[in-house]
Amino acid sequence: MTSSAECRVLIAIVAADLVKGTAQVDVLWSLLQYILCVLLEWSRKLAFAILRCGPIPRHLAIIMDGNRRYARALRLPSVSHGHLAGFSKLEQLLEWSFELGIRSLTVYAFSIENFK
Repeated sequence: MTSSAECRVLIAIVAADLVKGTAQVDVLWSLLQYILCVLLEWSRKLAFAILRCGPIPRHLAIIMDGNRRYARALRLPSVSHGHLAGFSKLEQLLEWSFELGIRSLTVYAFSIENFK
């Protein structure tokens, strides 16, 4: 993720390039990515603040399902890419659970397709 100092530099570069008419797509793309990251992080913090107003469960159980279907639906090169996406989301869920103070997390990662 780009730091706020780097963002200010990017903004200055983009502004100067826009004035000259030579704005580069990669610089604009980096700036857009930074803005989206900031908005997503702000949204996450707001959502967590709202969630903390109510009771937070001590235990959360998750059933992971659909990684193969996800990979096929997105036409990924192999279903293992779907499993990787599922694992990445599980990592994120663990971080969110820790941040919210959920002490126990049970993850069921079973597919009946594994036994066909």
